[in-house]
Amino acid sequence: MLGARTSAFSLSNARPIDTEADENRQWLPKLQGNIASGHERDHGYLISFELPAEETAAQGVVVDLKDLITDADRQARESRRYRRSKITGNSFASLLLSANGYRRLGFAKQLNCAFAPPDSAKDFLEGMNRNSVAMFDDPPLAQRENGYREGGIDALLLVADDD
Repeated sequence: MLGARTSAFSLSNARPIDTEADENRQWLPKLQGNIASGHERDHGYLISFELPAEETAAQGVVVDLKDLITDADRQARESRRYRRSKITGNSFASLLLSANGYRRLGFAKQLNCAFAPPDSAKDFLEGMNRNSVAMFDDPPLAQRENGYREGGIDALLLVADDD
């Protein structure tokens, strides 16, 4: 959940996270993969989409994707198995949300409280379309494909595999 904190995980940790340590095994199944370490797959697909405007419908989409998403514990176990036995893991999937995606899921209040001051995350909170031309040399909005003119990307599904 946005804004939730746990004492075992620190974003300022200078060392790799020991995925075999008992204190980390408790929270790794609750963390989405590709956050504590990269997914290590050779191929990936990015699927962008807009969530339904109605909160319950948007939450239903995320619930439908839940079983597809790889947690950090499974990712770590598959990485260890590959290093030891060269047995590749299953396909990897991760769901990434924009600020508007969080809003559509009902987290507007938490999102507004998560950044202090709000200017520290202005690009995230306002959406990337607003500044992407200057920041990333993207084409102007009028020259983009229809689905990318209005900035309706609420979520990105990353699916990766070795094959």
